[in-house]
This record gives sequence, structure tokens and C-alpha cells, in this order.
Amino acid sequence: MAGLAAGLFVAFAGMLLWSPAAVGVFNDDGVYVLLGKALAEGHGLRYAGVVGAPPAAKFPPLYPLLLAGVWKLWPSFPANVPAFKALNLVLAGSGAGLLAAYLVTVFRVRGRTAVALAAAVSLTVDTWRYAVIPLSEPLFVLALVAALAAAARVERGGEGGMGAGALLLALVATAAAFYARTIGIVLIPAVALGWLLAGRRRAAALVVAAGVAAVSPWMLWTRVAAARIPAPLADILGPYGNWLAAEVGESGAGYTGVLARRALDLVGRVLAALLPGLPNVVQWALAPVIVAAAIAGGVWAWKRARSARTTVLAVVGLLLVLWLWPFAARRLVAPVVPWLALGVGAGFMVGARHRRPRMALTSGTAALAWAGWFVSANVLALSARRHDLVLLERSIVLSRAAEAVRAATPPDAVVGAPELWAGLHLYTGRTVAPSARFRPWSKGPVWGTPEEQLKLWRAAGIDYLVLEFGGRVHGDALLALQRACGAESVRSVARFPGGELVRLVWTEECPV
Repeated sequence: MAGLAAGLFVAFAGMLLWSPAAVGVFNDDGVYVLLGKALAEGHGLRYAGVVGAPPAAKFPPLYPLLLAGVWKLWPSFPANVPAFKALNLVLAGSGAGLLAAYLVTVFRVRGRTAVALAAAVSLTVDTWRYAVIPLSEPLFVLALVAALAAAARVERGGEGGMGAGALLLALVATAAAFYARTIGIVLIPAVALGWLLAGRRRAAALVVAAGVAAVSPWMLWTRVAAARIPAPLADILGPYGNWLAAEVGESGAGYTGVLARRALDLVGRVLAALLPGLPNVVQWALAPVIVAAAIAGGVWAWKRARSARTTVLAVVGLLLVLWLWPFAARRLVAPVVPWLALGVGAGFMVGARHRRPRMALTSGTAALAWAGWFVSANVLALSARRHDLVLLERSIVLSRAAEAVRAATPPDAVVGAPELWAGLHLYTGRTVAPSARFRPWSKGPVWGTPEEQLKLWRAAGIDYLVLEFGGRVHGDALLALQRACGAESVRSVARFPGGELVRLVWTEECPV
């Protein structure tokens, strides 16, 4: 009943947070829908609409498969966009409901308290910024909670009887988490170690064997598929493994320095989620208190409920991967925020029950102050539509860009854009390609040097280019093209508030 109540409450709140944002504003949301369309139309897991329709070796297939099912039922785009968003609404509500049930069964929290806690950590700006458009975060959170809830039941109940069903659910949910987001692979060692510590040796061996069997087909397929993706497009469209190895290799001895910066960046993003709305200076001043509370909460969960050890290991593993990951984004932290918020709250409550009255009073006051701020700041931010403000701004840019592309390019044009390329294909039907590289650790710009961009444009055959960010991303590359091939090699076709459409004129004499 607690799970049902929490799920319905969060789903109803999600209806109030519904966003009219377009699809394709965040790059990945457009790609997910593009892949869902390709699967629904029988093209397989391919970047249909991209030059050469290369295999989609970067995005695990579970979420695109769900979108494909929606596309089959409502095949008219963009009329089916609300259906994609409704899918995320159901997934987000289900994740919140399962989290409430988890708190009841694992920590023996009262039903009403579990509903309140699940709602508080689910109704945040960090959750709904990525839940109101077709992104895989709600699916990943649902699979993550399901895997950890089932793992806790196996830890507590053994491998026979009712535990057998929990064991099967844990294995399936762990695989689902990986096929929703690649980072879900962390669950395999976390669950195995948690079960091993709980004395479930057979179950631990089984999850390792089942995990290897589950992830191997995808790993092997992406390795083969990567060879069919043109090299200049590999860091955008290719699998993570080769890209990560290249980024780390290029950093060389500077890798340790990068990790130091990444640690600070990760802490900063976590603080922004746990102390929403406060100035950065205040967030960092309170960092020792928040970190101490989170650690205390994790230690309490480890000792208080042994069936929660898998959860603690999984959260630590996710944070470790986010620290090592080259790309820093608040979106990547979002699925971990509910667990961290619960950990901080538990840590404060541990202090509030301390034997020393002064410590108990201080911790209890801090608990009330932090919880009150966390909930009220998120509610106020959601009420002010902070979760979709950027999405709506990007939607306007995408709409104007799509209108310019439809009006000024022939049907057989190849249109490039840094982030809007997938959305441009969905809204215009033009063949598209990403026009920028993604090199977060390189010594040059994140979007690639002018030479790297020119090679990408040439390899993809891009003849029209959408400038989303003025000259910030492509300005130097366009100047380099004009210096090498003449001023007429770049022609402005259309201008619109927030961007410009230019034509690239390639000739045989052009040395680029």
C-alpha cells in the first residue's frame, strides 16, 4: 500500500510538471526517439536518418525498445511525443512506489513515513529535468530500485522458497539496469559482494555468471559495430570503451590531475543537488557536514539492516564510476541523488539519537533544517518550472532551426548540428550528422579542433550546418575552411534568433 500510494502521488505530481518541450533538445532524447523509430520500422538498432545509418553501438537497447513499442501504437510524429513523455511518467511513478516499498521492507519504516520519504527524494528538479522528456533516467532508476530491493530480500531470506523468486527478480533487474544505462554494470559486482558478505555464496556466484552472460552479447556486438562507424564520428556515435581508452590515453601522466579535478566537480554537483538553491560558497561551506552525514547514514544502513549492504555497495560503486568518467554532467548524478538524500537524512537522525544531549540537539536541529530546505527548495523550484526552463528555451531554438532547414535545404541535403541533429531529422526528415567532436579530456576544445571538425564534416558529407551556439563551436572551423577553400565555401542561408544555417560548398580543388 505504501508503494502504491507513493507511486500514484509522484505520478500525479508528474502530471502537474508536464512539459511541452520538444524532442531532441538534449541530444540524447532525440537519439533515443530516433532509435525507437528505427526499431519500430524494422531497421534494427541503427542511427536511421544519420549518414550511412551506422549501428547504434553507444545506447543500450532497453529504453529504445520501449519507445519502439510506443511508436508502433502511435506511429505519427510529433503527435506521439506526449505518449513518449507519458511512458516516463509511468516509469518515474513506478520507481518512487518501489522505493517506498523498499524502505518499508528493508528498514521497517512505517508506511506513511516511507511514502513521504519516497516522494521527497523523487520530486526534485534533478529528477524531473530529465523525466519530462524521453531520456532513460526514469527507467534506470526503476531497474536500480528493483534490483536492490530484490537483492535485499535475497540477503535476508536465503535462496529457497520465496527467496528463489527474489533471486530471479534480482538477476533480471540487474540485467535491465545495464541495458537501460551502461553504468548499471556496477550492480553485478555490488550485488555479488553484498550476497557474499551475507553468506549467500551460491547466489553470489550465480549473479556473476548470469551477469557475464547478460552483458557479453552487448559487449561483443558493440565491438563489432564500432568498426562500421566512421572514425571522426566514433566519439559521438561509437561505444564508450574505445572512447574512454582514447581519452585516458591522451591525458597520459595528467590523468591523476584530471581525477583530482573530477573529484571536486563531482562533489560540487552532489552538493548542488542536496543543497538546492544555495550559493556555491554556502554549499562548499556546508560540504563537511553533508559528507559526514552521508557517511554516517551509510555506516548506519550497513550495520542496522544487513540486507541493505548491497545498496551501500551499489551507491559507492556508482559514485566511483562517476568520478572516473571523463564527462561531468548533473544528469549523470541524478539517479544517485535519491539514495544520497536518504543517506544524509539517516546520518542526521543517527546523530539526533546520540547519547550526548548536545550532539543529539545539534544533529536533530540540523536534520530539520536540512530536510526542510531540501523539500521546500525543490517544491518551490518545481513550482517555478525550473525543471523545464532550459528545455523550453532549447525547444524554441530547435523549432526555428527545423523551420529554416525545411525552407532552405533540398530533401537530399545532409544537415549537421552540434546537439540538435537527431531532433532535426525527426522534425524535418533530412539526413543528419553530428557536426562536433566530443573530447572532454583533450588539450583542445571539447568539441574538437578546427582540423578535427573539418574531417568530420568531410567524412559525413555535411553540406548544411546549423550553428546553435553562434560561432563558439564552429567559428574557428568555418574560418579555417574559408582560408583553405575560399570565402565562397561558407555561405549563410538563413538566420534565426539563437542560431544560423550555413551552406558548405565542397569542391575537388579544396585541400580540406
